[in-house]
This record gives sequence, C-alpha cells and structure tokens, in this order.
Amino acid sequence: MGRGKTYRSFDEIQRDLTILRLQREIAKESLKLNFVRVKKQFSPVQAFGNTSGILKSLALTFAVKTLRRLLQKNRSKKLLED
Repeated sequence: MGRGKTYRSFDEIQRDLTILRLQREIAKESLKLNFVRVKKQFSPVQAFGNTSGILKSLALTFAVKTLRRLLQKNRSKKLLED
C-alpha cells in the first residue's frame, strides 16, 4: 500500500489543510443549495403547478379521444345511411 504525501515544510502542510478546509466548505454549501432546490421542488405551490400541468395534459387527451369517438360515430352513421 502506498504512503501518503511527504511534506518538506509546515507551509506545505498548512497550504494543503487550507485547501481541504475550503473544499469542505464548498461541499457543505453545495449540499445546502441542493437541499434548498429539492425543498422547492416539493413545495405545495410547485407540486400544484406540476399537478396542474398533468391535469391539463390529461384533460386534453380526454378531449381528443372523445372528439375522435364522436367523429368516428358520425362517419359510421353516414356510411350506414348511404
């Protein structure tokens, strides 16, 4: 198994510790941001907005299917009458 990095001075150690601390802070802030984004996605307003879009889509699909059935019935009636 390999050994860790070999340091030549305390300044090198301090620099790497500073980098690690900053990386940890960035990761923590990124986690907070992701949490806020997820929280917004599951908020009632957002959930209702998504539901509204789904309901619109379902209503449009229902309307198109109903219209198609009516048109097919009318065609069938005309064919039977002729």
